[in-house]
Amino acid sequence: MNSMERIFAAVQCHDLDRIPFILNLTHHGAKILNLSIKEYYSKSEYMIEGQKRLWKQYRDDAVIGISYFAAEFKAWGGKIKFFSDGPPNSMRPILSNPNSIISIEPPQIDEIPEFIETLKTIKGLHEYFGDSVPVVGGILSPFSFPIMRMGFNKYIELLYQDLSTFEDLMKKNIKYAIDWANRQIEAGATMIIYFDPMSSPFIIPKSKFIETGYQIAKEILPKIKAPIVYHFASSRCQEVLPELLQLPISGVGISKQDKIKESLKIVDKKVALVGNLSGIHLVHATPAQVIKELKALMSLISPGKGFIVSDHHGEIPYFVSDEILSTISHFFHHSAKYPLN
Repeated sequence: MNSMERIFAAVQCHDLDRIPFILNLTHHGAKILNLSIKEYYSKSEYMIEGQKRLWKQYRDDAVIGISYFAAEFKAWGGKIKFFSDGPPNSMRPILSNPNSIISIEPPQIDEIPEFIETLKTIKGLHEYFGDSVPVVGGILSPFSFPIMRMGFNKYIELLYQDLSTFEDLMKKNIKYAIDWANRQIEAGATMIIYFDPMSSPFIIPKSKFIETGYQIAKEILPKIKAPIVYHFASSRCQEVLPELLQLPISGVGISKQDKIKESLKIVDKKVALVGNLSGIHLVHATPAQVIKELKALMSLISPGKGFIVSDHHGEIPYFVSDEILSTISHFFHHSAKYPLN
């Protein structure tokens, strides 16, 4: 069973040979090529080569086609800052005045250098791996993206005090998000991760999610032409799993705060769960501690349950060492085969 077969068996909750794992190594590609993170993300050739080398070294069950989400902020007119040991971040919000929402227009994907390089990366990885390894794409949800563009406080005010302007912003975000997701799929992305941390009941009340983020997801997800994993970027989601089951998704990213046994019972083999390793913990953990944690995780997962092991944020921190990543890889290739011992 190759990685593509294994991942799709997991999301369909079928039996498989071993538990699949995805390491979500994004800027580790810069490390393995001995490049700065800024230089690494400047060319698709670097990102393709970085992902190929990372896969050959750790042999996890997917490669990452997307680069960094601050690129979406930049595409809408924002400024970003690069760091030597972590992902680029957005800087000052660009929609601090809600009145400016009226005049903004979505970016043209073919005019954004970062998007062009991402699409070339996805295409190159798809051509190299074919149908043997999934290529992961991803978008920020239209509902969560304004946190970055407005600042959290201004966005909360808009969400609760100016529904008309909020709806106008969502219309523009939705059109853009659908276009960006489907362009990645056309380039060769196997699946799309829909990152929506704002919709977590840890961030807003469940009732508000049902009124807003959930309705947006109901509109956008059927128009994305590939399997979708709904992801909360390390924020908890167990309380909204019943609602997520009504959406056209293949998986849900669960956090370290979510209970695996209870979550598996709720989804009842209707979708796969993806998680729930803490990348921050992996920075400081010893190999023995990681193995202990993985064994405890394995004890909760049985064949056909539909579970993909991954970090719960969607990105492994730059400081997680090769020793720890190799420990995880070795464990899954030698100790996570069915039947589990």
